Amino acid sequence: MDAAFVARPLGPIRLLLCAAPSYLKARGIPQNLDALKTHDALMLQITGREQTQPLILQTRADGARSMQLLPLPGRFICNDFRSLMQACIDGLGFAQLPQTMALPALKAGQLKTLLPEHQIEGWQLFIHYPSRKQLPMRVRAFVDFCIEHFGGHPDLSEDTSAWQAASSQKF
Repeated sequence: MDAAFVARPLGPIRLLLCAAPSYLKARGIPQNLDALKTHDALMLQITGREQTQPLILQTRADGARSMQLLPLPGRFICNDFRSLMQACIDGLGFAQLPQTMALPALKAGQLKTLLPEHQIEGWQLFIHYPSRKQLPMRVRAFVDFCIEHFGGHPDLSEDTSAWQAASSQKF
């Protein structure tokens, strides 16, 4: 990163595999990564890219964690996380969603998480800004707002295990 900028960490980012209870009741609960290939994936496509965004998963082998990208064909493809989450809540398939977005639906029972052992960990949300001592007031106000609002926010760090493990529930 350019030394002319400061990066302040705000909190961890987790990506959760989620599905609606109605979908899981109708299609069953995937027990491993290979099983995801037989389910309906709801995929994000970043504007300007030809391919959909692959699932970003964590695997463990020989005690070490590694990141795995799992590209899947999508039953539903969009370029907006809100639409992706709504399709997931509506039972069209499973999706990988940011924890901060999925948490209200998890708490309300509209979504369940899948394969929590493959949830990606260790990513951080940062705010980047110029390192000048005298930032313009509007930039300083925005930086302060982000640090106050997001820094240590419980939705970034909340343990979702209470809403996880759909595999342990009967639908």
